[in-house]
This record gives sequence, C-alpha cells and structure tokens, in this order.
Amino acid sequence: MFRKAALDNRKMKWRGQALLLPGIPLWLIIVCSFLFLVVFLTFILCGSYTRRVSVTGEITTNPRAVTVSAGVQGFIIRQYVNEGQIIRKGDPVYRIDTSRATASGVVSENQHREIENQLQHIRDMTARLRENKHTTLASLEKQKALYAQAQLRSAGIIERAQEGIRIMKQNMDNYHQYRERGLINQDQWLNQAALYYSQQNSLLGLSGQNEQNILQVTSLESQIRTQAAEFDNRIYQLELQQSELMKEQVNNEAGGEMIVRALTDGRVDSLGVTVGQ
Repeated sequence: MFRKAALDNRKMKWRGQALLLPGIPLWLIIVCSFLFLVVFLTFILCGSYTRRVSVTGEITTNPRAVTVSAGVQGFIIRQYVNEGQIIRKGDPVYRIDTSRATASGVVSENQHREIENQLQHIRDMTARLRENKHTTLASLEKQKALYAQAQLRSAGIIERAQEGIRIMKQNMDNYHQYRERGLINQDQWLNQAALYYSQQNSLLGLSGQNEQNILQVTSLESQIRTQAAEFDNRIYQLELQQSELMKEQVNNEAGGEMIVRALTDGRVDSLGVTVGQ
C-alpha cells in the first residue's frame, strides 16, 4: 500500500474540476503581430507628435534703422520731414533736382516752357476748329432748310399748275371742236393752243426748278457729313499731338525732378543731407 508506484498513482488522480482551453492558433498570432508592427511603423513614420509646453515671457526685437537713398544724383531743393517726425509709407522725404543747366538756362525748365507753349497753341487751334465746325455746319444746315422750304413751295406750285394745265387742255380740245363746227375762227383756236403750250413750258420750268431744289438739299446733306468728318479728323489729329506732348512733358518732369519717399512706416531718426546739397 505504501509502495512508490501506489503513491505516484495516487498523485495522478484528479481531486477537483479544471477547465482546459484550446491553444491559440499560430496563424492568428502571426497576423496580430504583423498588424501591430504595421500600425506602429505607420505612426512612427507618418504621424505627428509634439509635446506642448506653456511658457510665459516677453518677445523683444532689436529695431534697426532703414536707410532711404535715391538712385540719381542732383541737388536737394526741398525737405518735407524733420528728425523725430512720424511718417507713413509713401510720404515724401526729399525733392531732388536732377536737371542740367546751360548758358541758356535750365534744360528741363526750357523744355517745359516750350512744351507748354505748344500745348497752348494746340488748344487754341482745337478751340478754333470746333468753333469753325459749329459755324460751318450751322450755315450748311440753314441753306439746307431754305432749299427744303423752296422745294416744298415749288412742289405745291407744280401741283396747282398741273391742275391748271389739265383744265387748259380741256379748253383747247373744246376750242378745236368749236372751230370744226364753225363757232370760232382759226385765230381764236391758235391763241388757245399757244396759251396751253406756253403754260406747259412754264410747268416744265417749275419742275426743273423743283428738281434743282431736291438736288441742292441732297448735296447739302452730303456736304454736312463731309465737312463734319473733315473737322473731326483734324481735331482728332490735334488731340493726338496734344497727347504726345503731354507724355513728353511727363517724361521731362520725371527727368528734371525726383521725389524720395519713405519705404515703410516709422520715425525719422536722422537726416543725412539738407536743402542745397
């Protein structure tokens, strides 16, 4: 009973209840490990992670002066600001005279004066052309109105004359019948026929005059359009010359003087030059 084999057999017997779970499959362990590595590497390579730290303090900068200079040489003729003055970006600081002087005077001033004289001459010519255009077109319009009225009167006269000619033609035909019947003599019929043809010739003259009036009205309308186009063309040419002279004047002013302006907002620390330098 106390043999070693009996004791070992007794130890191998179950004295309670146990729950045995099946083992985890190898393929599931491999898949989970692979997914963990993929997620970890993705987070390391593509993720963004910073550590947020709240600090208190004051940010300070070292202000530096901005040097304003001009790209041309000349004389300072005006100073717009003083030391210590607060200025804004684009405010004028200096005006520099870059013109050249000769025995006849300052070149830029002489050119400016000459251009102004030419511009004034062109303005005067343009004003005279506009006045002449108005006068000429008004005169042509007046003539056209007179001829149009004459044409209307002659048309009315012709209409009444045609009615009279028609009546005289009937009278002449009646006189011809009277002569054949022996009621009147040959001389009376001839007088009536001569009167009819005379009135007919007068009607032809009136018709010709009426046609002349119509032609005059048409001709005047054409002259009005032609004269207006010619005046407009000459005025346009003068305006082109004026525009070119104004451009030349702007270039001359740009070459004669230059304004030095502030590059940014700030305070004037020091001025290196004064008027006259």
